[in-house]
Amino acid sequence: MEKVDFEHRTRLVFGSGEIARLGAIARELGGSRALVVSDPGVITAGHFGRGVESLEAAGLRVAEFHGVKENPSTAEVDAGLEVALKFQPDLLIGLGGGSSARRTAGPAQGC
Repeated sequence: MEKVDFEHRTRLVFGSGEIARLGAIARELGGSRALVVSDPGVITAGHFGRGVESLEAAGLRVAEFHGVKENPSTAEVDAGLEVALKFQPDLLIGLGGGSSARRTAGPAQGC
């Protein structure tokens, strides 16, 4: 059997009320500009608004992208990339789970 050394670089935070810590966690990571990727269900539930409030209270500039659905198309991913290239975030935050969280994997760190 071959040896494997794998380091997972995505931070996952979950639990009742943990959204209030989002701004503090983003600051711990050295962030100042966060792109928050989410979906309409998370927005409707109010989680997105609370997350953005926490980020802004911690002094971060925030851009948002909600164009993610289950099993996003290439066009949806490209639309998110366009937002990221324009805003130039130092943090990508997949708020929720599933499609939005999977699509933020990359060189920036997620919360």
